Amino acid sequence: MIKEYSVYIIDDNQHSIDRLAKDLKNFPQYDIIGTSVSLMKAMADIKANDIDLLFMDVEMPEGNGFDFLKLLDRNNDMKVVMYSAHNEYIINALRESTFDFLQKPYTSDELEDILNRFENQSEPENYKSSESIDNTKTKALRAISGLVLANVDDIFCFNYSADTHYWSATLRESDKEIRLIKQTSSKNILAISEKFVQINPNNIINIDYLYFIESSTMKCLFKAPFQDYALTASRRCYSKLKSELDIL
Repeated sequence: MIKEYSVYIIDDNQHSIDRLAKDLKNFPQYDIIGTSVSLMKAMADIKANDIDLLFMDVEMPEGNGFDFLKLLDRNNDMKVVMYSAHNEYIINALRESTFDFLQKPYTSDELEDILNRFENQSEPENYKSSESIDNTKTKALRAISGLVLANVDDIFCFNYSADTHYWSATLRESDKEIRLIKQTSSKNILAISEKFVQINPNNIINIDYLYFIESSTMKCLFKAPFQDYALTASRRCYSKLKSELDIL
């Protein structure tokens, strides 16, 4: 079962909206339902749509974001992330029971942390159990063209394209990538096998093919037949990756 989340962004700065929307495209499970620089328009849009996650700037020309939330009928399970360049709003964000606070300018790792916490709190138990790791060897990958049966040991990596918004799989015996259906998320891929680890927002590898990690650049090199590949781990993912390894 693949879970998608609807997102709405409120900010009086269109550049900030565009930047956040662009960054969210790195996470294909998030669908931006709408954006607004106006609180009045945002109020109407949110009431008309089922929003899972709301990103909201604190300071708006028409009023304070916290006052807006008091007027908003939040009967559903919508989570709110307040974000601002001013960290003095953190306490107010907690008092108003918002889900999280993101300080501008944020890093990609900070945004990813919030999204991970959101997904962990949002998934019902039956969905979590359906995504638990299955250690059987043969897997059916849901490609655009149909089901592709592959042995876990033959899957080298999965790559996400920010241009097409699709994940693709690279297999040992294939000379081209297999594009997966658009609903595929990193969480779905990581649930396939404990051998798959995420090294950055756009790359998930089979750890059995990992040969070398350069300390200064976090550049990853791989065993044959993928010795010509070179991928770079993000700092946050590198820390998680080290925890998966038996380091002497």
